Amino acid sequence: MKNDCIIIGIDLAWGSINNNFTQQNKQKSDGVCIISYNKRVFQVKKLLYPNGDEQLLECIAPYIQQAKKTIIMIDAPIVCPNPKGARPVDRLTHKLFFKEHAACYPANSTKCSRPIRLAKSLKRIGFNINWNFQKFSKTLIEVYPHPAMVRLFRLKKIFKYKKGKIANKQKEFRKYQLAFKKFLSLHFPELELNRDIEKLFKVNWNKKSEDLLDAFFCALLGMWHFKFKGTKSEIIGDLKTGFILLPADLRAVN
Repeated sequence: MKNDCIIIGIDLAWGSINNNFTQQNKQKSDGVCIISYNKRVFQVKKLLYPNGDEQLLECIAPYIQQAKKTIIMIDAPIVCPNPKGARPVDRLTHKLFFKEHAACYPANSTKCSRPIRLAKSLKRIGFNINWNFQKFSKTLIEVYPHPAMVRLFRLKKIFKYKKGKIANKQKEFRKYQLAFKKFLSLHFPELELNRDIEKLFKVNWNKKSEDLLDAFFCALLGMWHFKFKGTKSEIIGDLKTGFILLPADLRAVN
């Protein structure tokens, strides 16, 4: 029996790791979170950590095949026609989220070839780059976790768990874990967590855990968009030059 909906969160690695000994570049791994929806219940199915496009497409294929509807939420610039500089939507995040340190990096087709290539692969198997999941059975949507966290977790500044010394990363990562777990208990009581997610909320910072928790957060944005049928989502940018889906700003809600 097919799932009513599968939501896939992807924290996509853009770059590679340079091995000075072999003088070779190794593709970084991607965080992937699979969530199913059936009979008004969300359920975390799997956390995955593939390496490269081929592994990524292979690991999500079975879930796509067993779903009536699939929504992929990806933290990567999938629409990026400009060969240099930044997209209009990237510049807009600086205007909207400068104070919170949540603006995104400038994206262009020269720097961001992998997300564009992956988007083309997904389009070949039926995905539409569009936020209207009600119109299409397979949708691919760009998200950016930092401003989304600012809005959902009501933050004055982002959690800075990606840079700096290990001790500081651990401190900020713990804040992220606690805020995430609290948010789920308040807004998604219908979500069933699995053992891997429970561990992820307790583990100390490491790169893999960071990637997987970010993938889960991307999937959360998919659940939010799906649950409220887009009524509590905002799209900045456009389909032609690039867009980002954001959740409603809960900082303005008592």
